[in-house]
Amino acid sequence: MSITQFCLLSFGLLLQVLPVQAELTSESPSHTEINIYDNKIQSDLYDLVTQLQNDITVKVVVFRSANPDFFLAHGELTAREGTPNFALDDPRNEVASAWRLFYNITELPMASIAVVNGRARGAGNEFAMSCDMRFATKSSMFGQPEVGLGFNPGAGATQYLPRLIGRGRALEYLLTGLDVTGEEAEKLGWVNRAFEEASEMEEFVSDLARRIALFPNLAIANIKALVNTATRPRLEDLAEEGQRYLGAASTEEAQGLINKTLELTNDESRGWFELNVGEYLPKLYN
Repeated sequence: MSITQFCLLSFGLLLQVLPVQAELTSESPSHTEINIYDNKIQSDLYDLVTQLQNDITVKVVVFRSANPDFFLAHGELTAREGTPNFALDDPRNEVASAWRLFYNITELPMASIAVVNGRARGAGNEFAMSCDMRFATKSSMFGQPEVGLGFNPGAGATQYLPRLIGRGRALEYLLTGLDVTGEEAEKLGWVNRAFEEASEMEEFVSDLARRIALFPNLAIANIKALVNTATRPRLEDLAEEGQRYLGAASTEEAQGLINKTLELTNDESRGWFELNVGEYLPKLYN
């Protein structure tokens, strides 16, 4: 199957805008209000990345969301009806294997770009950080709220974020669960650039992708591999983060905080809490 024919249920249709450029739009059918990273998206993304690993034509892949308010909200806290159930050792299980899948994204031979319009928290932010470049609107929001729920991030945030913004700043956001706007994220180095309008961002990314796509595959792949050597987290450190996450998230305290989060969000529905998690995280302790 060619990449142009590759259709994903959770992400919609993968469009090849140029012979060497692929674009993917995410929309989680079971969580269309806030676009949660669940097993459906993990499974489809796993299939896509597997396909891209062996593709010799695509030079740029662009990830975006169909939801203007949520790139990807966060990992799923409670399974919805119709969401596939995978064993913990299955690479399609988002709880246990998102960290490995995101690492595989860093290994892709083509350039990967995350176009973030809206909120990218938890696994959504970790997904964006695993891409080679991130672009956002100034009003976009990024964050890792896991600490408020009693556990550490589990898909790479403790490893990717310090490499982007430094140890001290990373700990500031990881230990508080505070959101950062796209405008602030640009200043920190969390994202490459932040734009006033989504249309301005899309135009810039389109021009950037087309320019990269002019150049030979081997040059792109070699540059990525060498930059990975200098900057990418070690696989064993990502695995340790994932294991610590599984252990902490299963504690009685964390489960109680998850249940309270589900109550405040009306089972992960769009509302005041999901829109402003960083601001309202302390309400879990009222």
